[in-house]
Formats: sequence, C-alpha cells, structure tokens
Amino acid sequence: VAMTPFSREPLSLTTELFDVLVIGGGINGAAVAWDTAMRGLKTVLVERADFGGAASAGCFKIAHGGLRYLQHCDIARLKESVEEQRLLRRSAPHLIHPLPFLIPCYGWGMKSKAALRFALSFYEKLVKDRNHGVDSYHILGRHQVLSPEQCLKIAPALDVRGLSGGVVYYDCQMSNCERLTLSVVLSACAAGAKACNYLEAVRFVKSEAPNAREQIDSVIVRDRLDQREFRIRAKVVVNAGGPWTKVVRSLAYEQGDSRKDEFLRSIVHSKGIQLVSRQFVKG
Repeated sequence: VAMTPFSREPLSLTTELFDVLVIGGGINGAAVAWDTAMRGLKTVLVERADFGGAASAGCFKIAHGGLRYLQHCDIARLKESVEEQRLLRRSAPHLIHPLPFLIPCYGWGMKSKAALRFALSFYEKLVKDRNHGVDSYHILGRHQVLSPEQCLKIAPALDVRGLSGGVVYYDCQMSNCERLTLSVVLSACAAGAKACNYLEAVRFVKSEAPNAREQIDSVIVRDRLDQREFRIRAKVVVNAGGPWTKVVRSLAYEQGDSRKDEFLRSIVHSKGIQLVSRQFVKG
C-alpha cells in the first residue's frame, strides 16, 4: 500500500467541492472512501478519533464465512460472506489467517454430532469455490468429526457428561483488524482520497437553493487538536458512523430543537458479549 500522508491543512479541504464526504473512519467508511476514489470521485474521509479505533477495533476479529446464516436459510447472505472472506484472504493474506473451531456435541437432535456433520457437509457443498485463487497456506480444509476422546485431548476442560464427540471446522481470523482498517484508509489515499482523523463533524449546513428539499450542502467540522472549525463542501455525504449513525444524523437538527433530543433518545444499541479466559486448549 502506498504511504500517502493524511491531509490536515484546512485550506486543502475548504477550497474544494468534493463529490463525496464520508463521515466515520471505521472499516466501512474507509472502504466507501476507497471505492469512490477508485471510481474517480473526489473523496474526503473524516474521523473524530483514530481510524478504526472504535467499533472496528472492538469486533470479534473473525472474518467468518457465513455459517451462522445457514440456520436461517439465508443462502444469499451466506454466499456473500464467503465471497468477502475469500477476497480478504487473497488481498490481505498477511492479516487474515485460517482458524480451526472445535464444536463439542451433546445428546441428540439439532445439537447432535450427526446434525452438525450434515449441516457442515451441506455448507461445504454450497461454498465449494471458497478456496478459488487462494494461496496454498490459506486453504480452508473440510470439517473433521471427532470422538469424545479426541475432543478431550484438544480441550480437557470440556464437560464429559453426555459428550458424544465434536466437529472441527475452519474459518478465518483477523490477527490485527486495526492494521487492516488502516491499510484500507491508505489505499483510499493512494487512489486520490483525502483522509483526516481527529476531525469531528459538528453540524450540517443545508442548501439554500430553491427546490433543494433540505439537501446537505456542506458539513462543519471541528479539528479536535486545536479546536478550529471550518466547512467542507460535498455533493454527497455518506454517514458511516456505525453505532453512532443516529448521532451523526442528529446533526441535521439545530441545537435546542426538540426533535434532536427526541431523535437521540430513540437510539438503541445492540449488545455483544466477549469472554476472555485462561488457556484451556493444549497446543
């Protein structure tokens, strides 16, 4: 990736009319900036803190192949996930690595070893091209069915009561998702985009042109390093705020507008749980 320095000079931002202004420097905002820049659009990306330093850094660090969507029969989304995973393995093999998962099986029915073996066999038929064009050390192998004894050899801390065996399947892990996000930002810069962190969007300016229908004309941003505020003009503004999407949208309301407070009160975040434990797998 070409190392292009990030622009921090306000004059380079205020004197131009950009085609696209992207708010939010996580992986989605960075990818939008890269895509639009490669299409020849004049693009600027602003982020209020570190690139990829919030939700993109707090993810599960798994580039999954969509297995979770099989239980809902969402085949289209499953195949989309596999294709995205394959592209990552091809374009960033130094940051994406195969990772085996052990799933212990207990009892009968949907949680049994037979049911899981059938599901994974069906999954692998659906994604038979997931290794196409991938280097040999990035090949994802077929699932393996294990006996209870083999499972306990790998993970001695498993509950042995009712353990009927297990299945190992292969997915991918992002060893350093912050580095992946930064690589995408730098690629966007190499394609001609301007990217600035520690620039916070604080207010939308609506067009005064007739029949504009409250179209956003520009965005007032604040440099969080020296507290200067200035204006960036753009034909299109992309809200890539992630969990803060509604906070960004609320900038369309003036301070003190009751609609702004009501809008912010409507924000409901989803919750995720990550557990960190001592090592219990031999290796």
